[in-house]
Amino acid sequence: MTHDMTARARALRTAACAALIGLGLPLAPLPGAPAGAAVAQEAPVFIQVEAHPTLREGEEAARRFAGRVAAVNGFSAPGGWYAVALGPFTREEAAGRLARLRAEGRIPRDSFLAVPRDFRGQFYPAGTSVLSDLAPLPPAPATAAPAPAPAPGNAAARTESPAEARASERLLTRGERDGLQVALAWAGFYDGAIDGAFGRGTRASMAGWQRARGYEATGILTTAQRAALLEEYAAVFAGLDMRPVTDPEAGITVEMPTALVELDGRETPFARYEPTAQDGPDALVRVLLISEEGGRERLGGLYEILQTLSIVPREGPRARQGDAFEIEGTGGGIVSRTFARTDGGRIKGLTLIWPEGDERGDRVWQRMRGSFDGGAPAVLGETFATPAAAQSVDLVAGLEIRRPALTRSGVFVDGLGTVLTTAEVAGGACGELRLDDVHPASVSWTDGTLALLSPDAPLAPQGTAAFRGDPPRIGEEVAVAGYPFGGALGRASLTFGTLADVRGLSGEEALDRYELASAEGDRGGPILDATGAVTGLLLPGPGRGDMALPEGAAFGIDASAVLRALDSRGVPVRTAAGGAPRHPEDLTALAGDMTVLVACYE
Repeated sequence: MTHDMTARARALRTAACAALIGLGLPLAPLPGAPAGAAVAQEAPVFIQVEAHPTLREGEEAARRFAGRVAAVNGFSAPGGWYAVALGPFTREEAAGRLARLRAEGRIPRDSFLAVPRDFRGQFYPAGTSVLSDLAPLPPAPATAAPAPAPAPGNAAARTESPAEARASERLLTRGERDGLQVALAWAGFYDGAIDGAFGRGTRASMAGWQRARGYEATGILTTAQRAALLEEYAAVFAGLDMRPVTDPEAGITVEMPTALVELDGRETPFARYEPTAQDGPDALVRVLLISEEGGRERLGGLYEILQTLSIVPREGPRARQGDAFEIEGTGGGIVSRTFARTDGGRIKGLTLIWPEGDERGDRVWQRMRGSFDGGAPAVLGETFATPAAAQSVDLVAGLEIRRPALTRSGVFVDGLGTVLTTAEVAGGACGELRLDDVHPASVSWTDGTLALLSPDAPLAPQGTAAFRGDPPRIGEEVAVAGYPFGGALGRASLTFGTLADVRGLSGEEALDRYELASAEGDRGGPILDATGAVTGLLLPGPGRGDMALPEGAAFGIDASAVLRALDSRGVPVRTAAGGAPRHPEDLTALAGDMTVLVACYE
């Protein structure tokens, strides 16, 4: 329960506990129950974990718990409350789970057992009705049955008077009245309690729905209008063939739109369910089941890796906390939602990719989250790997990596992870910057030649630049450290050359000219002398369309100009103390610690 539970919430709990005294309910026995067992012994039991005063808070709580435990349901409850409950279970199983989940800290300590009659209509997962499956609705009163529902919008729907509509309304069961309120809530017209009571709030929402659909706004739904409303609610899942799917290799059971996806393959940590459609919006739908061994550390690695994939757009909320994380991304025509958690050394989770702008996606995701059960011990292991013929550096577990639009190199200049690089990455076309293609960063300063990047969260680089204080001599051997192949090698490499001049082509004092075969990806990288001191930063060559530079000509801003720029920004830097030339292997290791890949995404 929430800590600020009111007296009404405590009363709700007291009533539920009192109901446990006798379970003589007219309920169908659970599958597999012993024949002839007493009804009281066979009655299903739930574990109630929280109750909230609004539908929105109830839905948020249900989604939150669905990321921690299996079999999560949301029900309306007496007094206008919205309860989150796990189940249904046998009483023995429920008692065992209650004790275990309390001890593991996965549910509140004041969670308790409840029975079906403590609940009313179901609001989570959307489109399900656990209570209806457990027990048939009581028979309708012995009165004349209402006339068959006419098609929405036809003459019968318009001519049924408010009095006739109210008369047919009185024949509705409690479950049917709850169902209408749930449908009105999902349609965006109702935010009150799911209590089956058609008071002023429900009447106003009915009138709003009628008005929006072109009917007379009487506040009393006719037989046909009720049918139309429920048809709208059910139409979300029409044609999706939502049904439970068990993947025995991944150890996961979850409802998914089986009309839209089918199993394509497994490669740790994913079981991939690819679209059955070849074109159109439905061809964008994909489901991933996440399954592998691991604890918090591996979960954190998975959290970072997922955000490099093309199926996870960069825009959207994401959060990692303790043993679980959630990621949502929107862009490029898709909405991607992922959750995963680690429990008992096993990581289990789920990803749904859905066409952007398709309102079914929210409902399908909630239904999948609510039905997710990763409690089976099986996980995807080393057996599931890419066949040798299908391997690619552009794929992770068979999924395409999101590629940056531009990559450059940079150098760490302080212990907080501040990076100095070329101003090419400070242009408006670079919507997102990542250091080493992982850590988000922002441009904190640029002068059109250089740019300073600040990581969104402080980093602890293995090495930082030490700048040379005296000018180098023409003819000295130098090396530029960078990522000429956009990070494909995984670590910075060195390209050796010589200092050709201590001025630019037009006599610029701040520029040096080198003879070395650099690549575009090296730009922004540090230029080192033989001792490992940084003598400058590699820049793009002079940009004139009528000028063709000799092959191997490269340019850089010298260390003195770099030091003046950093000093003006208040960035503390190290200066080199001199020393003997380093062995090439040692120089490569030193450069690798201070040099960083700068990835620019549109």
